[in-house]
Amino acid sequence: MGKSFIIRNQRSLNGQSTNAVLVTLKSWQKLVETFEEKYYSYKDTYLEDIVDHMTYEERIADVDGFVAQAKPSFSRRTLSAISETMGRKHKLYGITNADLEVFLYLHKKCYTNGVIPNVTIHMMWEDYKLYKEEFAYIQHSQFYIALKKLSIHNIISVENELDGRYTIKLTHFMNEETEKA
Repeated sequence: MGKSFIIRNQRSLNGQSTNAVLVTLKSWQKLVETFEEKYYSYKDTYLEDIVDHMTYEERIADVDGFVAQAKPSFSRRTLSAISETMGRKHKLYGITNADLEVFLYLHKKCYTNGVIPNVTIHMMWEDYKLYKEEFAYIQHSQFYIALKKLSIHNIISVENELDGRYTIKLTHFMNEETEKA
């Protein structure tokens, strides 16, 4: 048995425990397969470039809603003399630290059926910071972008509720045959 140690995150400083995160094999395999399998074929694929190169007809006939999904409405645009017209681009493939952090956080917070009901993204961001040591957590914009990437790749589904809150489901959490995690 390993020695126990104390993580100096906000939870432990308040006397609360921090325990391990359980990730289902199916969910982990889907994450790695989706992000890494196509990485070398599409490593220079950016969310914004896909939308920019779609024709008008493709945008109108967008039955999957890809254009709406790929809009980085939550990302901050970096303003400088060089990037004033372009802004920051976000790669669609390849697992980043932020993707992994958000993936693990969602597994930490979901119920046993893989659902996180009645949340706002900002509420989740604030809760995420409680589990990390000070200055060790990812940035707010990285959190949002990682959620968007997980949603685009169908690792999570985000349902918008009427009151502005969301229900987040881990799509590959449950085994359909046994209906267990």
